[in-house]
Amino acid sequence: MNHSKTIENIFNKVTSSKGIHEAVILVENTKGDFSFDLGYGGRTVDSPIFTASIGKLFTTTCILILEKQNKLVLSDPLTKYFDLSILDGLHIFKGVDYSNQLTISNLLFQTS
Repeated sequence: MNHSKTIENIFNKVTSSKGIHEAVILVENTKGDFSFDLGYGGRTVDSPIFTASIGKLFTTTCILILEKQNKLVLSDPLTKYFDLSILDGLHIFKGVDYSNQLTISNLLFQTS
């Protein structure tokens, strides 16, 4: 079975609607031996896409799944996962850089 052709046919059928102006699809399997992407309306998998606030819900869901799997704790500092050079200057308040004190919880609950 040619999965790429099947996915492409479905994608082309969906994007033929007059209500669809741009679309991108990326399908990969967990083994890493299948990857397929396709864009429509000038978009590619590397194009930025405005997703509004839905990204916050998706990110929170992923973080809470990782917490449930005991892979992280909401009170973990971001410095546990990111190099200080990446975080430097991320959160400056009244001239003080608090970036190295930020926790996962601060970002999820937007208290940073």
